[in-house]
Amino acid sequence: GLVGSDGLLQARSNSLGQQIKRVSDQKKALQDRIDREVEQQRREYTKLQELFYSLQGQMSQYSAYVRG
Repeated sequence: GLVGSDGLLQARSNSLGQQIKRVSDQKKALQDRIDREVEQQRREYTKLQELFYSLQGQMSQYSAYVRG
């Protein structure tokens, strides 16, 4: 009943093993989603930085034009 290849302990062990695998798979999927989101945010930040520097350069040119 309790031990053996079809005993209660083996069934419980199998069940726990399956639960561990599901949690591990969920953890990996969540980490993958987080990694994708971080990369997307990093790309967006880079675009905004480029825009800022471009606008800053235009403002400098405009200021020089107005003063000159």
